[in-house]
Amino acid sequence: MESRAVYLEDVDATDILQTAAWFRTWLKERGVVIHPESEMARGLARLEEYGRRVVAMSATRLQRAEARSLYRDALGWNFLIRAIHLAGDALCDEFEKYGGWQKLTGKDVVLSREAEHSQMRDVLFELCAAAACSTFATDVRLEDPPDVTLTFGGVRRGIACKVFYSPDQGRHEDALVAGAKQLNSFA
Repeated sequence: MESRAVYLEDVDATDILQTAAWFRTWLKERGVVIHPESEMARGLARLEEYGRRVVAMSATRLQRAEARSLYRDALGWNFLIRAIHLAGDALCDEFEKYGGWQKLTGKDVVLSREAEHSQMRDVLFELCAAAACSTFATDVRLEDPPDVTLTFGGVRRGIACKVFYSPDQGRHEDALVAGAKQLNSFA
């Protein structure tokens, strides 16, 4: 079967490259050193590669699987970085209690692809959820239990964040039950 080429869509490459540059600067300001062989270094390189390919779109042709992989990785990192930016310093400082940003650099934490279950990946998902909540709620915190707490409509509320890693639906049910217990202990 013949493999067809995929052209990259019309995206704002400047924005993508600025997002990656902001994140590198932000990490450096926090004293985080990105090891060149780490998952984070590879992920940021994929995001920047995607941005450069979009800039040079007229000459850019990728095979379908390669384009999908690059797009998935770039999209995952772009989402993650934007969530961190949206979360702001207060939520990001709370993230430090889970091992901090330096610990994050060695893990595959991008939520757009399958990876091994890890506490760091879970907490990053919670940070993304908290960042989204910060757009409409106040006093948003990473707090266990449940996972995220916030004030909305004058009422303190909790959110139990669950990511389904396993194809085993029984484990999904276990995660939902655990989340319900977290919320019950919060209420």
